[in-house]
Amino acid sequence: MGRARGYGPPVFALSRLRNACVWLLLSAVGVLCAACGEERQDATPTGALVMFLEAMEQGANDSASLQRAFRLLDPAARKALEARAQKAQSLAGRPYNAWEMLAEGRFRMRFTPARHRMRAKVEGDHAKVSVSDAAGKQTVHVPMVLEDGAWRVVLELPPMYQPSAVGT
Repeated sequence: MGRARGYGPPVFALSRLRNACVWLLLSAVGVLCAACGEERQDATPTGALVMFLEAMEQGANDSASLQRAFRLLDPAARKALEARAQKAQSLAGRPYNAWEMLAEGRFRMRFTPARHRMRAKVEGDHAKVSVSDAAGKQTVHVPMVLEDGAWRVVLELPPMYQPSAVGT
């Protein structure tokens, strides 16, 4: 007795291929939907500040954390740290990365910020995040700037010491 039309090995192989393609397509759609639903933490001023503070806290034990903290700084602060790294390299005779100019292990906050007491006031591409302690007795205002769709911490660094020229 012959096989009925449509039930042979070629059709079975095509059916498995079609099922695999459908599964792959559904998986890709699921991943894209999950990615769209999740907001990047640095998409908000408070989220970026929390990421920066966590990276700096971990910097004493993890040098990769300092790299993450460096990436969360505003362009002017990154440029200033790069200049300091070049200066340190010329003085020490060994290469330095800009993120190494962050005070590794010396970062201390004046108080422990309470996450539920962080409030951002956004004005265009700039924001100020008000951070208070749990009791609400101490508050600091941290300036932030939007860079390529992500918020960055504005870190004002004092100018580098420039010795006066000899003989002037």
